[in-house]
Amino acid sequence: MIQSLRFGEELIPEAGRYHLVVSPTCPWCRRVAIARRILGLTDAIAISESVGTGADGFIFDSGCGFDETLRVRTARELYRRQQDWNPGDSTTVPALVDLTTSKIVANESADLLIDLATQWKQFHKEGAPDLYPASMRDQLADLDQEIHQKVNSKAYPINHSEDPDEVAAAKESIVSYLQKIDLRLQENTYLTGEEVRGSDIRLFTTLEMVATMGPFASSIHGAFADTPGVARYFKQLCSLEGWVSEAEAKVLHLS
Repeated sequence: MIQSLRFGEELIPEAGRYHLVVSPTCPWCRRVAIARRILGLTDAIAISESVGTGADGFIFDSGCGFDETLRVRTARELYRRQQDWNPGDSTTVPALVDLTTSKIVANESADLLIDLATQWKQFHKEGAPDLYPASMRDQLADLDQEIHQKVNSKAYPINHSEDPDEVAAAKESIVSYLQKIDLRLQENTYLTGEEVRGSDIRLFTTLEMVATMGPFASSIHGAFADTPGVARYFKQLCSLEGWVSEAEAKVLHLS
């Protein structure tokens, strides 16, 4: 099994050394991709995006039938080349590849989000948001955990579970949480005040799915009809530079 390492511990930030593998359809990938863009790391960390899925998982195709940098056709092929990977192990994205060794060195999206925000500061663009200020680290950790439990982890069963009770419970969890935070978002621009934080990214990537999932609504506006604070918040984040790429907008039908 691939061990996901951390910057500031086992890994050293170095521009041009790492290559990020993502899929625009995946909310876990989008949280890392958003951080990369809004922090100004697009030159420091290259990226490959899947163009779809097939029998062998996520497909990467730059027009040549394979990814020209990684020299693979699919994410599964990338994983099969890893010494620590065994048949039956997951082949998840995002995945961060060290180009000096061709090894996948990190594939945990929550850790990558925090590490890009806190360990890559020397490469951040001027004016980049401080997604995880030291003085707020504990507060944001608690908020991240709450968002994961109430929202992030519930999107998958809504889309994939065949158990109607599980789907209903997952939907109720998300709706209840959005109602809980709605007043806060009517009074504050973002979850913790007037500055965007990492927790906003973690919530936003699931809200993107909520806005387009049939169980909730067929349009962005309808998805949050009963939570005007959340509706304003979502629209605000969608409008910010770097929060929705062209590829993400296309696959999520955000327009």
